[in-house]
Amino acid sequence: MRLILFLILFSLMPLNAAILLSDKIQEDFSIEYFYDDSKLLLIDDIEKVKFTETLSNQFTKGYREGTAWFKLEVHNQSNHEDFILYFTEPFWSALDFYDKHESGWQIQKNGLNIPLEKREINDNVPAFRMHIKPGKMRTYYLRGETISGHIGAFKIFTASEYFRPSRFSLSDFYILYAAVLLVIAILNTYSFVVTRNRVYAYYIGYIVTFIVFTCMKSTSYLRAGVPGWDEGLHTVGAILVAFLALFSGRFLDLHKHMPTIDTVFKTSILIFFIFAGLIALNFPYSSFIFNIYSSFFFALLLYVAIKMWQSGHVTARYYLIALIIYMPTMGLMTMTFNGLIDNTNFSRYAFLGGSFIEIIFFTLILAYKFREIDAQKIAAQEQLIEEKHKNEQRLASEIEKQIHDLKITNEKLLKQAEELEETKKQLTIEASTDALTSLHNRRYFCKTADNNFSTAKRYNQHLSVMMIDIDNFKTFNDIYGHAVGDMVIQSAAQLLKTTLRESDVIARYGGEEFVVLLHETDLDEALSLSERIRENAAKEELLLEHAEEIHFSFSIGVTQMDRSRDNTVEEVIKRADKAMYEAKRKGKNFVASL
Repeated sequence: MRLILFLILFSLMPLNAAILLSDKIQEDFSIEYFYDDSKLLLIDDIEKVKFTETLSNQFTKGYREGTAWFKLEVHNQSNHEDFILYFTEPFWSALDFYDKHESGWQIQKNGLNIPLEKREINDNVPAFRMHIKPGKMRTYYLRGETISGHIGAFKIFTASEYFRPSRFSLSDFYILYAAVLLVIAILNTYSFVVTRNRVYAYYIGYIVTFIVFTCMKSTSYLRAGVPGWDEGLHTVGAILVAFLALFSGRFLDLHKHMPTIDTVFKTSILIFFIFAGLIALNFPYSSFIFNIYSSFFFALLLYVAIKMWQSGHVTARYYLIALIIYMPTMGLMTMTFNGLIDNTNFSRYAFLGGSFIEIIFFTLILAYKFREIDAQKIAAQEQLIEEKHKNEQRLASEIEKQIHDLKITNEKLLKQAEELEETKKQLTIEASTDALTSLHNRRYFCKTADNNFSTAKRYNQHLSVMMIDIDNFKTFNDIYGHAVGDMVIQSAAQLLKTTLRESDVIARYGGEEFVVLLHETDLDEALSLSERIRENAAKEELLLEHAEEIHFSFSIGVTQMDRSRDNTVEEVIKRADKAMYEAKRKGKNFVASL
């Protein structure tokens, strides 16, 4: 009786039965699993470990930082000797296959860290060769590491079936999927070129990013010679959500209807791009925090779509339908990756169907919107043509009358234009000329000096500035009166005009001060010219009434532009002014330089 009970209980206990190989594809079997959170155990250690956890060949264990070890006991009951162990998830950074022989362990390395040319089988999806003679049993181990979820599905093919040219693989499906999305992106590009509406640009960005996302997910980009990127899937995923937010905000016209929410959307877009950068840099917990934040954002997106639909926004209804289709499938994938639900073909790949339906749905809505915009343009053009015909008839009757009026008006305007031009010339001269000396005034000098300064710096030319002050000018006004003071200023101005060159810009800077801009003149040349001016001034004689003679002298400050240090011409003028005060301090009738 006890023996019978033991046999019954034993028959009910789960057994780690061997995988029985046949001529068919093995898609439903059990594997043994061991989790090494230390990431330190080697194959010789693992061989001694008792595997206590059994998984389905299609499994998920959620996000784990340690190493996953798999044990497969295989019994070949077929007539074949060569088989291929295939793993559906190519984004594992490392997936190594261990096969023990008399000479030791033979290792086939795979995963994102291994270039295609160094893999035993040149496939972007992990695949391993198994050689088992008919009727024999073998035990294999696999070691896996990933920053993504411990998720995937093992399948076993006969070698002839795996390498069959007409076999349609998961990678082929991803490529076909991306090709269809590319066609949709091209169609929307045409709509964007015609309408110049940014909603199409954001939608194109969303589709193209989704294409890149599928390439990252299937690692088909490895075939282009690009090295594997562990963080690529999550990085592009963050960018994908950012483009979805850009498109959604524009599609729902949030800037018009919900400006506060629009600000939240724009802030979230920036945050998603920041997350993409942090994930790309493998910043700790960045993927985990991104998943939490994006979950809240999708909840907000659903709320916004519902509110916009309730407020009467026409296209919000269709957007909400697409979102209701899309979000559950993405939620299934997220829960599968986190180990919250079993890994099945539906929970794992439903997001592809949901995303495709969403994209097709949005494309149809945007195509309708494009036709609507195009119809509005045509109607507007027809209305404009009709109004044009009416206006032509109405205007024709007025043109003859206006032509006569215009001739008379034109004659008056021509006469007024001539008078205005003459007045303009006179005003221009008066605006830039000092009335007392007929020299340029300070305003004209500053504008001209600034232009010349820029030219001199650009073409590496010399430029010097001379600041001149009449010594003891107040004495002339106090003793002889302002009329004599004006005569002294006029005489000084005339002396400067006759002494300086035509290319030099001379201006009355203020009161008894004059300033001179010397083109293509270095400091030595400027000093020589200043000394000549000072000497000529000392020789000048002014004859007053009663045959009384008076004399005046100049204090002159000179400097030249420092092309490496001076940023504005005002700096040069200030330095010349400072040098002039230095000449005053040294006794006047003097030339000083800085």
